Amino acid sequence: MENRRLDTLFSGKTYEILYVLPVMWLGWECDSEAYLVKVGEAVQLVTTVHGVPQLETQESAAEWLDTRIEEYVNILRETSLVRERLNATAPP
Repeated sequence: MENRRLDTLFSGKTYEILYVLPVMWLGWECDSEAYLVKVGEAVQLVTTVHGVPQLETQESAAEWLDTRIEEYVNILRETSLVRERLNATAPP
């Protein structure tokens, strides 16, 4: 991943991006990235809501990530099920 910088997210502060996390949504949401950033000596997650960045607390970041993982696992399971059913009905 190319190192990029987030500029003027909060009061004109610049945050060093350590990792850009692609975000998949199952609904109408349109934000497609979250960012792991360096804040002083700490690392925090920046998410966006309708394009507006927000710096997550450790607790809210963990909850946000857990929700994303749960949704990804569910959609992978459902997609695999459809693939299996499709393959089971395919002519030899």
